[in-house]
Amino acid sequence: MITLKETVKPLTKLWRECKKEIFKMHGVNQKDAPANAWDYAARKFAEKLEEIGFEFIGSGCFKKAYACEKRNVVVKLYYDYANKWKDTPSKKPESIKNHIIKNLFRDVMVMIQPLVDNSQDSAWEAEQILEAIYGEKTCYEYDIKESNVGLVDGEPVIFDYTKRKSTWLNKW
Repeated sequence: MITLKETVKPLTKLWRECKKEIFKMHGVNQKDAPANAWDYAARKFAEKLEEIGFEFIGSGCFKKAYACEKRNVVVKLYYDYANKWKDTPSKKPESIKNHIIKNLFRDVMVMIQPLVDNSQDSAWEAEQILEAIYGEKTCYEYDIKESNVGLVDGEPVIFDYTKRKSTWLNKW
């Protein structure tokens, strides 16, 4: 069986190739790449993912997700460079840090994470476990609910988190 590390390696190589192609086309290096070049690179990468068997599985406020069950990972791509900063706090909240899924790879527009079992039963089980650990108030604050949790190797994980929109919308 192929390990997650072995699965991620060709995907990171593909991402780097997409960036290189787009930045070359724009005549810039990565450091000086404008927002639209990053957006094009992410779109190019999404096309390449679909060519190798990944499927679009959904989207959130800031990212699109692609998965390939044979590869056992999910690739999340930000919609646009300009707004990606809204999604990820500079510091993960200490109160739930232990259960936030770990990235296998992260770059400016891309995150690769293990594939989560978020079937209805697994998501419900994970939500119940996490609510017992963190309490209803914390779960509400960080939007810890069935649609954002699941199991990896039988352990509950939060695979998508953000402060509830009502707590951050007024700040922007």
